[in-house]
Formats: sequence, structure tokens, C-alpha cells
Amino acid sequence: MLLHLGTGVLKDFAFHPGVGIAVGTYSSIYVAAPITEWIDRHFFGSSAFKRKKVSRVRSEKRADAVV
Repeated sequence: MLLHLGTGVLKDFAFHPGVGIAVGTYSSIYVAAPITEWIDRHFFGSSAFKRKKVSRVRSEKRADAVV
């Protein structure tokens, strides 16, 4: 509201937090999220990654048993 209804100094003051919110949101969604997923997979062995690996091993065992 300050950006739209305020005078010169108030508009300048209100513009910067708006830019900060936009940049922070972009950073959280497109930068931090992929990095945390990578860290989780490589350092902590997330359960989704383990499930894919376990199911692949089970599939290979079944294929060996059939042959």
C-alpha cells in the first residue's frame, strides 16, 4: 500500500522490501531447493534415493532367478 499510496520517500522505502521479497522467493525456489535435494541425496542418503536403489537390486535378482 505504501508503494501505491505513499509519497516520494515512502515509495522509495517500500520498493526495496518488495524487491527483496521477490529475490528471496526466487532464491528459495530455484536455487536453494535443488541444492538441498542434492545435499540430501549425496550426504544423508534420502529414503527416496534408497528405495530406487533397492527396487533396482530386487529387479536384478528376480531377473537372475528366472534365467
